[in-house]
Parts: sequence; structure tokens; C-alpha cells
Amino acid sequence: MTNIAFFGTSTFAYNVLKKIHKICLEKKYKLSFIVSKPDDISWRSRKILVSYIKNFAKQKRITILQPKKLRNSHIDGKNFLDFFISKHIDLAIVVAYGNIIPKCFLNNAKFGFINIHTSLLPRWRGAAPIQRAIEAGDTQTGITYVKVTSKLDAGDIYSTYNLDLNLNDDSLLLSKKLIKLINNSIEKIIMGILSNTISSIPQSCYGITYANKLKKHEGLINWNQSYKNIYNKIKAFNPWPGSFTYYNGKLLKLFEPKLSLFQVSKDILPGTIIYIGNELIIACNDACISFGIVQIQGKKPINMNKLLNSNFFNKNDCFNVVLD
Repeated sequence: MTNIAFFGTSTFAYNVLKKIHKICLEKKYKLSFIVSKPDDISWRSRKILVSYIKNFAKQKRITILQPKKLRNSHIDGKNFLDFFISKHIDLAIVVAYGNIIPKCFLNNAKFGFINIHTSLLPRWRGAAPIQRAIEAGDTQTGITYVKVTSKLDAGDIYSTYNLDLNLNDDSLLLSKKLIKLINNSIEKIIMGILSNTISSIPQSCYGITYANKLKKHEGLINWNQSYKNIYNKIKAFNPWPGSFTYYNGKLLKLFEPKLSLFQVSKDILPGTIIYIGNELIIACNDACISFGIVQIQGKKPINMNKLLNSNFFNKNDCFNVVLD
């Protein structure tokens, strides 16, 4: 029997796992076990946050393992590497796992480890390829089926699938499109690897960029930037870390950005409130940007038209500006 192992942690990985599980059932492969990062703990309630992947594994009665690190970890008193070797894995599939996989594991799967990476490698190697592609204003992205090696996202490539990036794609919407692209192609890749009918090619050493992990402070809007840069960042950082500014000492999150046709003079400071109505219109350094939904600190998101009579905003006030 063909033995498959899955390494993944995120909700994105969960949506791919469901397809892999279906393929295993249809092809009579064995999904031997799932490896995921340990459960998170809510910083507010201090309760354990059980992932979709863990719930799925329990529902389908698939062994799930959650070591902090793969090297020198133990499962039921047994070294995890020994456990892995004992399962005679043919192919290990990695999707948004979040931990480095040591070389000693890579050498102990018959057909190796394959990573499903959400960019067109070698562009956007690293932790946040979806967000960084949107932030950079890329017009095309996609997925890459790549061999896992000891060097970050630098392995040989089995196949790539391209996807055009639309102007309104944010990280949530693009993730859904990429999941669909993966689910339409992954069976072909798995079958090709297991049958030795698909070959890999070395990854180019030209055009390498790195998608650094997102940090919370990146969501703070710099109104001194251009409309395009602000717009791309807001799309990229939805849902996390979100896009926010400060107004009268309160944190304010902003949603549904779009270019405003309002024209302002060059002496208007970036971050100035130009209009308050069904939209909140704010000056950038080269144009105006509008928002249809705002979230005041400690409250739920609300449409701007419901804030019209609240007198919360004042025209010509200026949001806190971050200097370059």
C-alpha cells in the first residue's frame, strides 16, 4: 500500500488536506498520519485553540502528531524520526506547515517531500508569499510544486500553475483561488510522482525574492505613501494584521478601500480627512483613498453611513502620520 504523510497547520492547509484525503480514499492510498504545529492558546481567554486540521484528523480517525520541533521530539516515548521511518512513507506532502523539516526526515521518504508553495518560485520564497505578492502589486502569481530541501523553498520544481492577480484580490480572496487551483491539479502531481512519470527541473537562481513573515506593526498605515502602495498593503494585510491608523488616541481599522475621484491641492497634508459621508475619504501623498467600513477600537466594524450622525469624525482633521 502507498503511504502518504501530510505536514500542515493553517486553515489554508486544511482545505488542501481535505482534497488529499479524498484522493487517498479513491486511490486506496493510506494517509498514515498528519503532522501539525502544537495548538495555539488564546491570549484573551487562555483557552486552547484547536485547529481545523486537528478536528478533521479526529473526525476521520487519522493519527495527528504535534511536536514542537521535528528533531529530537518524541511520540509516546519513541523518537519521532524513528516513528517516521517505521511508517515507510512513500510521499510526504507539505502545505503551510510552519516549521523547518530536518534533512534526516527528507531522506526517509521513498519519493521525498513535496511542498505546495503559493507563489511562482523563485519569486516569494518564504512564509507569506500570498500577502507579499499583493503588497508588491504583482499582476500574476500561482502555485509551485517543489521538492523540499534543507534550503528554504529552493528545491527542484515539478510543476507550476499560473493565476492572474485581479485589482480587487485581497489575501482572503486570493487564498480561495489558489486552493481551487491546487485542488484541480494536485491529483495529477501526486500520481505523476508516485509513478515516476513526472520529472523535476532545477529552480532558477535568478529573480529570487523573499516573502518575510508578517508583523503586526506593518498594518499601521503610512499616509505619506502613494495611493497605490496604501491600497495594496490594505488588501495584502486582510485579515491579518489588518490595516489601521490612530484618531484622537483610538486605534481605527479601515476596510473596503478604493480610489476616490476627489481632487486635493498639494498643500493638503497626507492623512487629512477630506470627506465624511457614505465613505470616509482621506488624502494620500498623490491622491485620495476612500473606505466604506471602519472599526473603532473596542467596537464592531460598521458602515460609514451609520456613523454619519455620530460626529465621531471631523472634516480636515488629520490621522497620525508615519514618516518614512
